[in-house]
Amino acid sequence: MARLFRFTKGKQEQTIPSRRTDTTFHIKVCDIIRARMEESLRLIVLELPHGEQEALVPGGLVLTGGSSNLAGIDALGREVLENAG
Repeated sequence: MARLFRFTKGKQEQTIPSRRTDTTFHIKVCDIIRARMEESLRLIVLELPHGEQEALVPGGLVLTGGSSNLAGIDALGREVLENAG
């Protein structure tokens, strides 16, 4: 069984099992998922009053639903929140 799932940028790389061996397909799908999740997180940040993110969410955001199980979503969320300030 092939294993490839690049979700995070930088040093950390997550993998999930896959039956397909078409790595190009997996890379494209992972890039699409990352872009959509990053877009969703940025939209959430835009709803927070400017400059008050840390005061309103000192403990961070809580993600629920299926997307909260994505590998690397915590790192992506942290990255988006840090770059929003």
